[in-house]
Amino acid sequence: MECICGSKVEPARVELGFKICKSCAFNGRGVSRKKGIMVFGHKTGGDCQVVSQENFADYRRLNPYSKVSGRGSGVHVVSPKAK
Repeated sequence: MECICGSKVEPARVELGFKICKSCAFNGRGVSRKKGIMVFGHKTGGDCQVVSQENFADYRRLNPYSKVSGRGSGVHVVSPKAK
């Protein structure tokens, strides 16, 4: 079996069900990085929820408030009553 780097995966690792070689495993290749999403259950005291890259991509796609969408969070806008 070949690893993602092109080298051969050790037979002992293949028997255990691993699909990447030992050097790639120690370097962190083949493992997706975790990301964080700020979740606010109420007005204050947000929690950081750790999610996979796939879930983070879905969250960013479905979340209407971000730098990319241009809508922003709205916290920088001063309301007319506060002027």
